[in-house]
Amino acid sequence: MPFINNSFNFITSRYTFEHLKTPEITLGEIYRVLKPGGTFVMQTTNKKNPLILFSRLIPFRIKKALFRKVFKNVPLGTFKTRYEINTPATIKAKSGSLRLQELILIEDLLCQTRFLYFASLILFKIIKKFQLNSFKNNIITIYRKPEN
Repeated sequence: MPFINNSFNFITSRYTFEHLKTPEITLGEIYRVLKPGGTFVMQTTNKKNPLILFSRLIPFRIKKALFRKVFKNVPLGTFKTRYEINTPATIKAKSGSLRLQELILIEDLLCQTRFLYFASLILFKIIKKFQLNSFKNNIITIYRKPEN
């Protein structure tokens, strides 16, 4: 990142880390540019979620073709997913020098199409009824850079 060390008090990332080949390098850069005591908040997908698991089984080339058909064009920001840091365990293992303060699993409904909405609604109800929290589809983390 083209920023000097200790530049920012707060950094956020939404739906980026599932695309990174080497998320540890990015976390190291975030650590470098965060001021001591600074906060980094990340939201990413949980690869344990059944809808995400199903999506991972579809080759990227086919996914892009499906996106074209469903959305009439490929949405901007359609990138290959790698899921290198997309479970609570891998997030904890790859935090590096950042201190993981909180990890929250959340569920949200997909609203891109009627099919995705109903599929995610059914899954949401199953997860809630049987308390299958580890299968929620999103992870939010809050990291802090130590004061020194």
